[in-house]
Amino acid sequence: MQMGIVQFFWAIDKSNEAVVKGLLQTPSLIHVRDWEQGLPLHRCRDHKILGLTLDAIEQKRLRPSSTYGPGAFLINIDSTDVYGRTALLTMCEQCHLEMMKQLLKAGAGVNKSDKIGKSPILVCLLSNAERAKKEEMVLRLLEKHADPDQQDIHCNTAGSQLRRGFSSEVTAERFFEQDPTAALLEMERSSAPG
Repeated sequence: MQMGIVQFFWAIDKSNEAVVKGLLQTPSLIHVRDWEQGLPLHRCRDHKILGLTLDAIEQKRLRPSSTYGPGAFLINIDSTDVYGRTALLTMCEQCHLEMMKQLLKAGAGVNKSDKIGKSPILVCLLSNAERAKKEEMVLRLLEKHADPDQQDIHCNTAGSQLRRGFSSEVTAERFFEQDPTAALLEMERSSAPG
């Protein structure tokens, strides 16, 4: 089994779809953790692999196995690594917009923070992504009711971070006051060719 775990994480790291599909024939592999207690979800680098892992988690949830006893720790979309990071927080940290959207669509918790209180929305704003991408990521989180006033252990919030990034407090306030769904539609319309 240990060799299968190593191969599974290697295949996820390398985005090897064929190997991941083959190894997921052993359903228990979706519940393994790496040395940082990271999950297969945390290690995805590609939306197809993320989709396969999300499907495997969902299948396991729908068809519980007698392999796992009542005390077994089965993972879900909001399971955390040793630092308290969820897959959504990890994707926000790494500026993976498409995979973030996939996790949001699958129901990832938008207000689940890590052990130092950083939430996905705050991590997006602290990332090194370009401003337009950060704004889209934040709007997508706000659309799912992320709390911009959630504080980390240093009393930082997404609101205070956004104010630092904009040239004026008025602009930051306007950003939070807008309807995220309407703003995303406008963003998509303005970026569409034609």
